[in-house]
Amino acid sequence: KAALNVELKLVAIESWNHRSERAPLEAHLAALEKEDRAADVDLALGFVSSLEIFTESQEQLGLARLEGRHAVLRAMDNAPEHQAITRVFTKLDENERDALYRERKLHKEITLVLHEWGHVLGAPHDTAGDSLLNPAYAVQRTRFPPMTMALLARSLALRDAKIDRKTWAKELHTFIRAAPEGSWSLQDLAGTLADLERVMRGEDAQAAAASSQRDRASFNEVLRLAERGKHREALPFYARAVEAGQATYDLFAFYAKSLDASGDLAGAMT
Repeated sequence: KAALNVELKLVAIESWNHRSERAPLEAHLAALEKEDRAADVDLALGFVSSLEIFTESQEQLGLARLEGRHAVLRAMDNAPEHQAITRVFTKLDENERDALYRERKLHKEITLVLHEWGHVLGAPHDTAGDSLLNPAYAVQRTRFPPMTMALLARSLALRDAKIDRKTWAKELHTFIRAAPEGSWSLQDLAGTLADLERVMRGEDAQAAAASSQRDRASFNEVLRLAERGKHREALPFYARAVEAGQATYDLFAFYAKSLDASGDLAGAMT
């Protein structure tokens, strides 16, 4: 509250008659958006069943859309995680291990809510060890790094000014592009910029999310191949994004590098 002048308050708890245990989080989020318009709150949270496996990936535990009003979170009860604590902390008695599990679960729930709230306001992932926007959960996640705090403050100020969504996206896009290199994860930064560009073009949230998933998959493949020096193999993935008209500045920069490395200097210069 002191840093951003924001206080998160629980307004109401309602039952959600939604059952689709093995569905991906995207399907759960779409169902929540359809059922609850969240017209009188800033963020509606929907809770779904836990995973059957133990994971520390925040993206497998929760999901929210950029500039959205909804987030879905998986339940933090996880038998494999409890078993891991029992197996590792052998010098603790049963009550102490149960207490440790409850504390970890509570911290994970709070961390995940703040993580998804950050994404709603436009913040990409970063790799700082104590960052709440780190893509992997750990007990060390306790704060938003300085550049992310500045971005969140800017996003909240723009929302308070009640500007239109296209202007909000344009302002955040400019802010992120002007940030020092290394402020956020390069891989996720490109996806966030692409999401903002879709909002600037006026695309609706669900259409933007579908396009975003395709773009991120292509961009991830581009990075994987380019880092291995397989520039010719990477070219089709660049081409798909370019032909769809959804490429970002960063994608074009990588595209030019791969064209150059593949011997197409003229193409790289254009």
